[in-house]
Amino acid sequence: MRRTDLPVVDTCITEDCIHISSEDWYKWLRKVKSFRYTSQFHPITLRNRNKDYWYAYRQFAGKLRQRYLCKTQDLDYERLQLVAEELSKPDWEYWNQISDIGS
Repeated sequence: MRRTDLPVVDTCITEDCIHISSEDWYKWLRKVKSFRYTSQFHPITLRNRNKDYWYAYRQFAGKLRQRYLCKTQDLDYERLQLVAEELSKPDWEYWNQISDIGS
């Protein structure tokens, strides 16, 4: 079941948004435990583990993809985009990438 009560973060450009990588962004990250990130790739869910470590998740073809992202102070736009792209790759490319990392 998909959680719909998570805050959603996207590439908002209006003045009333919290801009990713700003001081307000890092304050907000310390307050939330999870959120959804939308980009030109598929949406992903990010969860905070152990108060400072962020992990990204995406359900694809019945399988849960997950990846360690970074510490709170390193969570910026580039990392969000990178992990969203990685978790959105076709199945064969994603699993080949994972097996290459483990080798």
